[in-house]
Amino acid sequence: MEQLRIMISDLEKTSLEKVLKMNLEKTKIMTNTVDRSVTTIGGTNIEHVQEYIYLGQAIRADKSNQTEEKTRRIRMGHVAFRKLLYTIKNQKNTFKIKNEGNACVLPVLTYGVQT
Repeated sequence: MEQLRIMISDLEKTSLEKVLKMNLEKTKIMTNTVDRSVTTIGGTNIEHVQEYIYLGQAIRADKSNQTEEKTRRIRMGHVAFRKLLYTIKNQKNTFKIKNEGNACVLPVLTYGVQT
């Protein structure tokens, strides 16, 4: 864990040199070790997590079960579809507009899927 603290401190120092500031409240730590000691950087405690949403995809420490990620992805696709339901069902809209609506749903549903 000491090596991790050093790496994060170096990253913060380099970021400040480039006039960037790390948001330590949003910074999370996910490890595959059992050491869950409190990690403090710049007076801020860094939270240890088992699951994290990164770029729209749920990343888990245990890769044994991806069912929850599939369910979450389907739910997000359903939400995107419901937002466009009026546009898709409206008879005044052209076929082109309806296809553009469908083009918004499929990427949400399949984003981050690996074959």
